Amino acid sequence: MVDANWLLIIIFICATALMGLLTAMVAGRRVVTERRQFRMAVKPDTTETPRYWLLGIVPGIMLSGLLLLTHTWLTPASIVGLGIIGLILAILPQYLPVLLGLTGLIVAVVPNGVWRLLLHTTRVPLISWAPNFAIIVGALTLLAAVSDIVLPFASSPRLFSRHGRTWVQYVVQQRVWLPLVVPIPYNLVSNIAWWPHISLGGTTIALTLLPAFLGLGFRHRQPSAQVLLRRDAWTSGIVGLATLVLGILGRAGLLGAGMVLLMVAEVSVFGLIVCLMARYQRPAIAPAAGGVRVLAVQAGTPAAKMQLRPGDTILQCNGRDVPSSSDLYAATQNLGTFCHLRVRGFDGQIRLTETAIFQGAPHMLGIITFPEED
Repeated sequence: MVDANWLLIIIFICATALMGLLTAMVAGRRVVTERRQFRMAVKPDTTETPRYWLLGIVPGIMLSGLLLLTHTWLTPASIVGLGIIGLILAILPQYLPVLLGLTGLIVAVVPNGVWRLLLHTTRVPLISWAPNFAIIVGALTLLAAVSDIVLPFASSPRLFSRHGRTWVQYVVQQRVWLPLVVPIPYNLVSNIAWWPHISLGGTTIALTLLPAFLGLGFRHRQPSAQVLLRRDAWTSGIVGLATLVLGILGRAGLLGAGMVLLMVAEVSVFGLIVCLMARYQRPAIAPAAGGVRVLAVQAGTPAAKMQLRPGDTILQCNGRDVPSSSDLYAATQNLGTFCHLRVRGFDGQIRLTETAIFQGAPHMLGIITFPEED
């Protein structure tokens, strides 16, 4: 069993490091792409990397504690399956955690010969791990719903031109490492003296590590991602709750183990369909006639203080019409202490806003707009 348990540790370390490296690469590419297309980055700092390593530690500790207290253990095969499928889902640009529920069915149908080759053990009967698997996947999917609401992220504008049309889509990519300590049957590692184990309620259980990930990964074509995030949160919440209930019913003996895995997979497919339908949006952010379209706003700048938002159109600057970005730049050269803007929101509402400007750099309002042709 030494080989099997070392395999679990290797998968945890490799998956964690690989996802951390990919997160850093995606963050760096975001900054480079924004500077190439718009000559400045919305967020020059690659904040995605520290968020990946830090934001999941507390939820991981809490969920690990709940798994230990409720004796919710998994087999090495199901841990390997969850680790690999979770990593694949996290690598994909469209992050869909609702698909985690398919892992149990995949583990169940893999021939025993494969598990003997990988783990030097046969597959454990479904009744002993399927309900626990559903409970863990349900909890992870519920955490994914919470992350849709509370996780900070950067919406990165990407410029597209085709057939004489120009528009912008926004890319959101943020992953979070969720370190989980998962119980496994003690008899699997009883011959390894140093393997960590504890005694709870008179039962001795061993501990191992499961690499899990949360996060966001999608494109949106509306100025704000909040509507799409709320839809994703509702979908993940419903799928997670249904999966958790199925696991509890299976653990209580009210549902057969095979039926639990099958219904969890069906719920996952349902969640996938709803997510894909909710994420479909028509292109909407294009250059505006008679003004300058705001694509993004840098934090801590005069534009942020004036509460400019992506999708806004700046019509006037200090009483001067600004039909183009060059006109807006020219208007900012003669600003006094304050900048007064007349703005049309994405909803068509007109509003006036003003703020103090940077001394010595009046043109640095902190907005990203469509680049003009040279």
